[in-house]
Amino acid sequence: MRLSLSALVIATVLLAAPASRGQSLQSVRHEQVAARMESVARQLNGVAGYAIQDLSTGESFDLNADLVFPTASSIKLAILLELMRQAQQGTLSLDEKHTVRRSEMVGGGDPILYMLGDGTVTMTLRDLAVFMVVLSDNSATNILIDRVGMDSVNAESRAWGSLKRTCGGI
Repeated sequence: MRLSLSALVIATVLLAAPASRGQSLQSVRHEQVAARMESVARQLNGVAGYAIQDLSTGESFDLNADLVFPTASSIKLAILLELMRQAQQGTLSLDEKHTVRRSEMVGGGDPILYMLGDGTVTMTLRDLAVFMVVLSDNSATNILIDRVGMDSVNAESRAWGSLKRTCGGI
């Protein structure tokens, strides 16, 4: 939900007001995004950090870029991207079925998949991706890692890093 709200906020800001004299529309939009991001960060009960770079201009802005934050579930985005890349290439189908087994469950959490029973539920890879992203389900995450391959996730992440460097770095 937070990611969707953030994307909506950014999209809304980017579509807002025309440029003032002497500034490009893109520059005004960047200022608006930066101001909105800072406003949202100030309202949080915690410490926020972000780094944003426009790959077309190289312009960037950040908040607390020097702080180290735990990665938490950020790997799930890379897994989702790799899942979608493989689906687009035809390596797998999002409609592919997977029977959920208790042996795949992560201990100490993620009760929904565990409560479904051992081998009694078959889900599509798409359904598992929804569990992974919407419910932050670590068992669904591990199932998808096994399916797409952690080596593939890492290779694709490295490729994105190469693209990042080619586009001027972030």
